[in-house]
Amino acid sequence: MERYRKTIYCDWDFLESYISILGGKTPDIDMPFCENNEVAQCVKELLLSSDVKLFINASKDKFDEKLKNIEKKRKNAAKKGREVGLTLFEKLLHYIDMKQQNNLLHVHFNSVDIDFENLSQQEKFLNAMFFTSSPKEVCQKAMDDYGVIVICAENINDFCHLLYGNGTAIRKQETNKWSSCLATEKPIPCNSLIIVDNYILSKTDLIKENLTDILDTLIPSRLSSKIDFQITIFTSSLNNAKDRLQNVTDMLKALRPEMTFSVAIVKSSSDNFHDRNIISNNILVSCGGGFDLFKLGKSQKTTTVSLHNPFITFTEQWSRKAYSDILHDALKVYDASPKFGENNIGDTYPNFMLGESRNRLIEILR
Repeated sequence: MERYRKTIYCDWDFLESYISILGGKTPDIDMPFCENNEVAQCVKELLLSSDVKLFINASKDKFDEKLKNIEKKRKNAAKKGREVGLTLFEKLLHYIDMKQQNNLLHVHFNSVDIDFENLSQQEKFLNAMFFTSSPKEVCQKAMDDYGVIVICAENINDFCHLLYGNGTAIRKQETNKWSSCLATEKPIPCNSLIIVDNYILSKTDLIKENLTDILDTLIPSRLSSKIDFQITIFTSSLNNAKDRLQNVTDMLKALRPEMTFSVAIVKSSSDNFHDRNIISNNILVSCGGGFDLFKLGKSQKTTTVSLHNPFITFTEQWSRKAYSDILHDALKVYDASPKFGENNIGDTYPNFMLGESRNRLIEILR
């Protein structure tokens, strides 16, 4: 089973403008690219990682022509016994080519311009990240409208806080709330969620106190009317499934009355999932104590909460595999769950799906 790799679309012009950010300090082509520079390292981790599928928005012929010129320079320098004089941009392209030849990078070429005004034109765009030469204002609007991360040379520093994970330690009976535990320096765009917790829908009072605050914290304040925000909840302890789905739907309508939601609940065996996790198209949240943690403003357990962006993170590389594993497990359960109401399937059945049977986080694996 191939692990999930984040799709990244990168403008050719961004690669050139990105080089200008680095200034004159660039390593040799045979050394790890962009060492000792946090902003540059963030870009390296996204663009030059085997954990992503990189689509460069240019023709393959354009890339090959540049590589031919680089090779000519290298041969001429070797004949004269001199060090090759490559530009900073040429060093980057040469490095990308070396990683691709060694099967350490998955590079594709995409010469179609991406319309940030209408990312909903292709569903795959809603699960991707973008590196673009477009102005900062265009990037921000795309993030606000479609819940995706769009990075340009002007706003790249705004994402440095995602290089390192966020975490909170909570003691039993400590006063706290999810909006504090899940707080980040800046809101992280998203357009879909998968929530995995065997008990999150088991008690009405805990649903109201916990799930309301979690959703209000993670869901953006608005999205374009062209797309729906998709949520799938995987749980094992579930009674009155229709009522629970209605509870969640009503909650979302009250929180974001201007947004459209597609919500599903998947009941599955407790053996399918043990850890409690939430993933969006851009984050991974884990809580050992569960997402029904608080009662009357106090924690019911001593536990920890962690939040990472698995693909921008510089330190928690394990979170990329964790994200992929959760997605694959969710897909397996998702596909094995019959529809509630069909063939007399009801609340007492060990597994079923109720609600909107689609989630773009899961569909991207197909």
